[in-house]
Amino acid sequence: MGGAYTSVAQGMDSLFYNPASLVDVKGLNVNLLNTSASGTEPDDTILDSLDGLSDSSTIGQSLQDLYGKPLSGSAGGRVGLTLPHFGVAGFAHADLSLTVNNPVIPDLDVSSILDAGVAIGFAKKANKFMNFGVVLKQVTRYGDRNKFTAASVSTLDPQLITDALDKKGTGIGVDAGIDFIYRGKSFTPKLSVVAKDIGNTSFSKNNNSFGPPPTQDFELVYAGSLIYDADFASLSLAADYRYAMNDEISFARKLHLGAELSLSLIDLRVGVNQGYMSYGAGVNLGIFRVDATSYGVEIGERAGQQEDRRYMVQLSFDFGFEFGSNKRASGMSLRGAGRNGEVTLSSGGGRRAYKRKYYKHYRKQRR
Repeated sequence: MGGAYTSVAQGMDSLFYNPASLVDVKGLNVNLLNTSASGTEPDDTILDSLDGLSDSSTIGQSLQDLYGKPLSGSAGGRVGLTLPHFGVAGFAHADLSLTVNNPVIPDLDVSSILDAGVAIGFAKKANKFMNFGVVLKQVTRYGDRNKFTAASVSTLDPQLITDALDKKGTGIGVDAGIDFIYRGKSFTPKLSVVAKDIGNTSFSKNNNSFGPPPTQDFELVYAGSLIYDADFASLSLAADYRYAMNDEISFARKLHLGAELSLSLIDLRVGVNQGYMSYGAGVNLGIFRVDATSYGVEIGERAGQQEDRRYMVQLSFDFGFEFGSNKRASGMSLRGAGRNGEVTLSSGGGRRAYKRKYYKHYRKQRR
């Protein structure tokens, strides 16, 4: 959805995007697996240029060949538990990127970051139209971001480059969010304000001689969404405006727009991320869910300058228990994966199938 997810995040995703959304969690939900991997699609030219970086006689030409061809990859996973107004999760995420700047006198930007930690969130419904929540997280960060010139790369011992990235530290971060929401019969508009890493999340040095890893800067997000629910499908429109208080980032790089059409077994998505198109789909397979997407990331100074086109696959395995009190939903029901956890194993379908099966009860709850 072009990264426009703050105002539509639900379940365990709320811990990482918008803690106020924990108010809308239904029942007990267990996420046993949520793993993802993404990266650019390297071609032979990029691979040959990477090989040339190890030879001092070819490093200058290799850096020039890599200009305009960013290379990046990431992988992550998390497990967690959510209840109404509460959630806890353990997570780990690694990100590696390599970018060459300035084709005349090239230099090499290398970022190698691994974050691992736990997050715990709480939320409360202030009134009919407003929710707020907070997340506390302890993060251990490994790695650093460094710039190497062609001359320094050719003269540095590989071990020294490794040492420059060998940093470790632990920090405590705080996120907070507030939602303004109107739950109509079919339309649900929402406005969200989320503050991430309040006061900046810094990391204390952990028993090594290379210093602490880089700080995670404060981020203020303004977001909005409009969700239309029908018996057979739902349509979500969303927008995020990130780093709202950072004047060094251009407007186009802050803006994220997206749309999602959710059907019985499949969700279709499209969006604009930092000026570049994104598109993807998710398939509900009972308690399993598979998502895939392609999106562009701006790595230059302004939107439209230099795109890093990335591809991502995600696998989720989660289920939930919900207790009903009326005739149609009495007892306990077991729910499967799906983006909102609204999948019954007996229905064999996605979240739309769940809403069809309990449509009248679902509408009554929403009203």
